[in-house]
Parts: sequence; structure tokens; C-alpha cells
Amino acid sequence: MARWGTTPNADGAVVKATAVVASAAKMHYESSGSLRKVTKQQWQDEAWRHYEECGEFAFLVDLIAKAMGRARLYITQVDDEGRPMETPDQAPAGVNETVLGGPSTQAELLRDAGIQLGVPGECYLIGHPERDAEGKATDRERWFIASVEELTERAGKYVLDQGGGARELESDETVIVRIWVPSPRRHALPSSQVQSNRRVLRLIERLTQYVQSRGSASPRRRSSGP
Repeated sequence: MARWGTTPNADGAVVKATAVVASAAKMHYESSGSLRKVTKQQWQDEAWRHYEECGEFAFLVDLIAKAMGRARLYITQVDDEGRPMETPDQAPAGVNETVLGGPSTQAELLRDAGIQLGVPGECYLIGHPERDAEGKATDRERWFIASVEELTERAGKYVLDQGGGARELESDETVIVRIWVPSPRRHALPSSQVQSNRRVLRLIERLTQYVQSRGSASPRRRSSGP
């Protein structure tokens, strides 16, 4: 399917960019009418613990996420062979200034998604129309990232709780896209570098606890006066 848009700098030199390898799938109803399950892996809780307690690991994840936040998202034209064109023939006016909330919102989305993909290996991109003071939907959209701990399904509805209280998402006006790094063993499941480095992170955690315990257990030396 052809997509239209402009390159970030049509007048300048074309810069070859690398891509983040990830999968995405829109959440929808099963054939039976039930919602797609929002699942969470057991190792993801440990991954968040290491991120919150290991400064070295958090620094690396945040560094990569900040680099992702500096990327520019834009819609371009795809040729007959499925390759994006460096100089598309035409594009709908203003589409690249509004897609996913525009450049400022895109930077926040990419940075947030970078942290989620680096720690639990998956997240959800959610978009819905903004509402006015009377609660009516406007022509403006709001896009944000939700973690696997913030989105659940309950009584035939997707429920979002980002710390300010749970609220149901209207299925007919809300877009929910699951983004994840596929496990090479089971591609429907998420994966991150935390899985293969859990032993190292556990060792860092235990060594830190040992040093702290030794420091608190060591008696303080008293200086004797003359």
C-alpha cells in the first residue's frame, strides 16, 4: 500500500537511517467477540526492579530511549517493490505535522517506547480523540504509551490505569496497538536484553546489598583526644 509524505529534509543530503527491530499489532476482538488478552510475563517484574534499582542499567536504557526520541517520524511514498522513496512525488498537506500528535508528541512517544522496549520488551500505543469541556469528542487526537501493567481487559472492556484511577477505553473510538520485541524462540512473546542478563543484574544487586550491609555493620572508629 502506498503511503504519502515528505522526507525530513528534501533539499539536503539523504541520510541512511537504521531501524528498531520490533513488531506491532492492533488489538481487536477475537472471533468469539471477547477481547484480545493483555498478558504479562513473570520476568518483566524482575526487569522493572533492576531498572529501578540498578543505576548502570537504567542509565543505558535511558540513553537509548533519548536517542530514539530524537528520531523523526514521517510518512513517505512506497514504490512498487515496497521500498520507501527518498523523494516522493506528492503528499497530503500537513500530514507529517499532525501524525501521532506532531513532532513534539512523537519525541515523547519514541522515548517512552524506548524505555518500555528496553525493559519489559513491549508496550501499547494508544490513541483516542480529545474531548472538550462538555465531554464531546473533538477533531484532535491524543496519543500516548502504556505499559503492560497499565492496560488490562475487564468485563468486555479495555481498562487503563496509569496511577490516577482506572478508566474504561471506548472501543469504537480508541486505537490500541501492541508493540513488542519478538522473542526468537516464541515470536508472539516479548523479549529484551534483561532476559539474557538477569544473572549479571542479580549479581550486581547482591554485591550492592553486600557492600551496603558491610558498611552499616562496620563499627565507627572513635578518635582519641590528646
